[in-house]
Amino acid sequence: MVQAVLFDMDGTIFDTEAIYRRAWVRAAKEIGFDVDMELFFERICGLIMTDMRAMVLRVYGEDTPFDELRDRRRSYIEEELAKGVLPFKSGAPEVLFDLKEKGIPIALVTSSGRKLVDRYLQMSGLEGVFDVIMTGETVERGKPDPEIFLTAAQKLGISPERCMVVEDSPNGVRAGHAAGMLTVMVPDLHPCTEELASLLWHCCDTLADLVPLIEEENNN
Repeated sequence: MVQAVLFDMDGTIFDTEAIYRRAWVRAAKEIGFDVDMELFFERICGLIMTDMRAMVLRVYGEDTPFDELRDRRRSYIEEELAKGVLPFKSGAPEVLFDLKEKGIPIALVTSSGRKLVDRYLQMSGLEGVFDVIMTGETVERGKPDPEIFLTAAQKLGISPERCMVVEDSPNGVRAGHAAGMLTVMVPDLHPCTEELASLLWHCCDTLADLVPLIEEENNN
């Protein structure tokens, strides 16, 4: 039975992963960080910033100018956000409010920082919608470690096996599975590979598929 739903933010609620990707590519080109960017994105997606920095230095070398890369990327994201448009993933507001009406608790569980989360919620009109908000600063170990999901479930007062996780990234899927939760992937920039499919409860085309899925599960 699904008693709570835990949503990732970027690429799941908000259509922001493409913005981030453009910013990373632009920053990498400008500082001469010449690597396979597709593999880079797969490695970093869903990581908290401290883990991201450690991974980049470990994989690409201690002399990698990560801090400059990060700072440039942030400035380019700011340019995009300054336009005042924060796009939703298809069906996101409708699903969130439908779950609220049905009395199913919802949590926002993201590797992003609280300052950015609050900004996005204000821009989108979703302030006060989530029962629990977990951000990258609230845990010691980020995704793919399950800590952030398990802590969210604890705060909601719902056992992990009765929580649904909704994710778009490989690291998020791995974290949800490791938490022992019903993990659903709604692919964004990363496809549902054979490896990821083995970790999932379901793979859905859009967020609109979630409520019927929950109703079917809870009515059995």
